[in-house]
Amino acid sequence: MFPGPARPLADIERQLIDAIAAAPDDDLARQVLADYWMSGADPARGELVSLQLAGGDAADLVDVYWQRWIGALDDEGFDVELARGFTRYPLVLDDSDRLAHAPDTRRVSPRLYVSTHSLDADHRRVCAGVSWTGEPVLLKATMAADDPLGERAIVIEHPNVVQLLDVARWRQFEVLVYAWAGIELRPRAWGEQVAAAVGRQIAAGLAALHAVGTVHCAVSPQHILVDAAGGARLGGFGSARSPLVASQPAYFTVRPQQRRFAYMAPEQVVGRPPVLATDVFALGVVLAEMCTGQHPLGPLGESDFEILEGVRARRHVVPAALVMSTLLDRMLARDPAERPPAAEVATILGELTGRSPARTPTAPPHRW
Repeated sequence: MFPGPARPLADIERQLIDAIAAAPDDDLARQVLADYWMSGADPARGELVSLQLAGGDAADLVDVYWQRWIGALDDEGFDVELARGFTRYPLVLDDSDRLAHAPDTRRVSPRLYVSTHSLDADHRRVCAGVSWTGEPVLLKATMAADDPLGERAIVIEHPNVVQLLDVARWRQFEVLVYAWAGIELRPRAWGEQVAAAVGRQIAAGLAALHAVGTVHCAVSPQHILVDAAGGARLGGFGSARSPLVASQPAYFTVRPQQRRFAYMAPEQVVGRPPVLATDVFALGVVLAEMCTGQHPLGPLGESDFEILEGVRARRHVVPAALVMSTLLDRMLARDPAERPPAAEVATILGELTGRSPARTPTAPPHRW
């Protein structure tokens, strides 16, 4: 536990800390909590909040109480920076970590996420977790905090796009916190009805992304999340980029067991920059697989080279008997200019499933 006496959170403390977590930019709850602490519960901590809210220098106060307030987190490798009385960024702790359930951890970090599995130090692990309210979330540790992806993360508000809720810290790594959106789509034969239903939703999500001039660059089963109610959402925005900025890297990352490069478009394989139609091609590959259980190139081989050569040199083919065959043929056209836009794909698949595609935004996305 933290050094010093272990004191459980009083009801008023918990309510105010939850209010701070829910509205981190609103200082009213912070000041009320500071007044409560200064009235006798924890005068030094109350003074810290009041002093930092007023823009004062609290360095001496922090030095005196660092071991009591922060020491346990510091010992666990967390780089804690205090601002306005609390950690500047929310923290992520493992469920097995004693600090995840310590009252003083909430007193230091109102926005606290607890992962149900340990995050890996290679900062590529995605795992489930819960927020301070008990809501399920997805946690993705991404990179060192001194090069924050969160500051340039794209946030699209759309029912078929995974929602980025927060940017937190796990030790020296940054963690993107997403709303729970289901499990990864398994690449197998689902049949046309399921393929059309999932495709309609993902095409609508892509249309929203494309409406603000961004290419996903990595549409694959790994980045399509489905829930028990049949909802599908597009995730995996680590490779997303603007087609207007040629200097941005365009890379494609899927796990080896999901056949690296199998969802790339021909223009990517020959080194041309991705365009909006690149995402449509990748979705076409996913839908063809969902309909038949087979990749539209047929056997791909085992090595990355064989897969890349197949995408470069061979034509993607779908069975003519499929109801979706005409649409899939257009989506898999080798010339990007011949592929339909994502919004049109969503409309056509909506007609096949009797559903209308969700409306896409025209305003620029938020930047975290």
